[in-house]
Amino acid sequence: MNKLNQKSVLWFLAAFIVAIVLGTINTAFEFRHQSLKQDQSFQDNYSFFTSKYERDINIAIIAFNDFILAPDNQEKQAKYLEKIDIFWSRINAIDKGSQGKKFIEIKDSVKIIERDRKILAKIDRWNEKLKTSGPPDTALTGQIRAALDSLASDGRVLIRNAQEFQQQQGINREQQLYGLYLRTLMMGLGALLAGGITIFIFYSQNKSLQRLGSDIETALEDRSQQLTRTRAIVDALPDILFILDEDGYFIEEITNNPDSLVAEREQYKNSTLYDILPAEAADIAFDGIQRALQTNQLCFAEINLFGPRQTGVFELRIAPFPLRHKGKQQVLIIRRDVTEQKNLETQLRRSQQMEAVGQLTGGMAHDFNNLLTIVLGNAERLEKKMPKTNPHTKNIASIIDAGKRAASLTHRLLAFSKQQPLIPQPTNIAELIKGLEDLLKRTLGENIRMTLKTVPGLWPAKIDSSQFENALINLAANARDAMPGGGVLKIETANLTVSDNLPSPQGYVPPGDYVLVSVCDSGNGMPEDVLEKVFEPFFTTKDVGKGSGLGLSMVYGFVNQSQGHILIESDIGKGTTIRIFLPRSDEQAPGEHNDKNELPLLKGGTERILVVEDEDRVRDIIVTILRDHGYKVTEAANGKEAIAVLNKSQKIDLLFSDIVLPGHMNGFQIAEQARIIQPDIKVLFTSGYAETDVIDQSLDDIGENLVRKPFRQSIVLKKIRRILDQD
Repeated sequence: MNKLNQKSVLWFLAAFIVAIVLGTINTAFEFRHQSLKQDQSFQDNYSFFTSKYERDINIAIIAFNDFILAPDNQEKQAKYLEKIDIFWSRINAIDKGSQGKKFIEIKDSVKIIERDRKILAKIDRWNEKLKTSGPPDTALTGQIRAALDSLASDGRVLIRNAQEFQQQQGINREQQLYGLYLRTLMMGLGALLAGGITIFIFYSQNKSLQRLGSDIETALEDRSQQLTRTRAIVDALPDILFILDEDGYFIEEITNNPDSLVAEREQYKNSTLYDILPAEAADIAFDGIQRALQTNQLCFAEINLFGPRQTGVFELRIAPFPLRHKGKQQVLIIRRDVTEQKNLETQLRRSQQMEAVGQLTGGMAHDFNNLLTIVLGNAERLEKKMPKTNPHTKNIASIIDAGKRAASLTHRLLAFSKQQPLIPQPTNIAELIKGLEDLLKRTLGENIRMTLKTVPGLWPAKIDSSQFENALINLAANARDAMPGGGVLKIETANLTVSDNLPSPQGYVPPGDYVLVSVCDSGNGMPEDVLEKVFEPFFTTKDVGKGSGLGLSMVYGFVNQSQGHILIESDIGKGTTIRIFLPRSDEQAPGEHNDKNELPLLKGGTERILVVEDEDRVRDIIVTILRDHGYKVTEAANGKEAIAVLNKSQKIDLLFSDIVLPGHMNGFQIAEQARIIQPDIKVLFTSGYAETDVIDQSLDDIGENLVRKPFRQSIVLKKIRRILDQD
């Protein structure tokens, strides 16, 4: 049994040894076979580096050059990027497998491969810039070209190293078989281990590649969305973007704008600025291109276009472009429509001019009002005391008449400057115009026919009716002068609702409800340069001595102060139309028109009146007039003196105060303190001052208790008497 066991063990060992020997021999032959296969694999790798490597990098360089020649060609750009990706896959496969590892161990191949990967990584980053920054600049393309040339040079070094390595492998492999038997077994185990490691590495790398592929896909999708957004933004811009060369030839219109210079994009082909734009505009644009190229800076130009597709003022922003087209420098032109902006600037400039003149005329009017109050007051006193048989009576009457005309002039100045105190009330415009019909016809004369058209149900407007009457009479007088040979004057009214801003050369009419009053004549009309100045004070086209130049300026000031708007249109030989937009009043107009001039008969009194006026000569004439008519008068030059008088035990029946006074108190503040000190006191205000901010704040409280300077003594006496007689 033991022998059998021993034989069995021996046979087993023999069999095991034979198996090991056979296995070893088989392994040796298999090793030899594998060596030959590895040699063949190495030859394949060598073939890769001698053919495919050099071919792929050269193809990538050719694709890049094609792309640079046509930077806007998306297909060529995609082809170039595809060749770079193929080369990436080639170089990444070098160190996969034992033959690849053997290959990269040749001399400095590892360093060269790593360097090439870094170069490819840089190229990838530069390619990303190419995708996002528009046409590439010269510096960027030069960097990419140098990097591609470096890759080609490294490929030649690798090929040379491979050839040297192949020569070194010409050793007789048969002499190595004697020491391979034992090593074969170890190598088998090592191969098994290496296989496992290889499988693990492959699995890990496969996972990494999957993640990398997913990241690349996400990045590409984000980039695509970003490009889509950028294109949508560019297409939504109101500007139009062009690329031209240094000679003014159109290369491309970047934006898809319906306001393009041409109907079809094909019209740009082989076209210059002079083919698309008028000669004058093309000269300006071409000059801007030359300035931009010479200074290498952004330049601006402005052109005017008049045509079926383009009309208005356009700003050109011209910038040098970092690429060349057919050997010529390119420029980017951004065309922006600035017509509306220019119109607004013109309107603002005119408005500022009118405001400056208004401030000047308003200040002058204040001084004239005070002087005229003194002149008229003293002249009327002289007229009253002088016998009618006195030969100087005519002179005094002339002074009074001149004073009244001067007072009308100052009222026009204040109306133009929008500083004339108004007493607006809900007014039936139709009835007001009908009441003026006879006066308007007398103003026009017999050779001018007037037609009046009012719509039923006309809305009321909140205006100062007397100022509106003056404005309408001024418009009629201007129309008469524009029709020396006769003609027709049409006055029409209408209800008008403006839903959007209504543009005009004189400005915008904002949305709202308006009572529209149109005054249209069939006169000579006005040219555009005259039309721009018609509302300026003292501007007139009439002969010297035949016009003050304040008629339309007064109308302009009154309408603006009434929160309305005025537009004017005129054609040479066809006439002029003036449209006045008066804001609709929420209150109803009274049923009957009250004549504000129907004052009670002139009458004096014995009441005590406190006169507050800072101008000594004006105060003296007011005090004298009141005392001449029996009133007891106490005077004060400012608020402090007035309060001191009121604090005395003596009762004051009426406070007659100027509104704008020196010091810390105005007329309204004095009246407020007066009512606290003496609750029964009555108040009458006067003002000839141009600054009416404080007046505007309290017009509702004033009502008709305001006498405008310069005033006639009969007016102020009747006002005082009316107020004192009120319960």
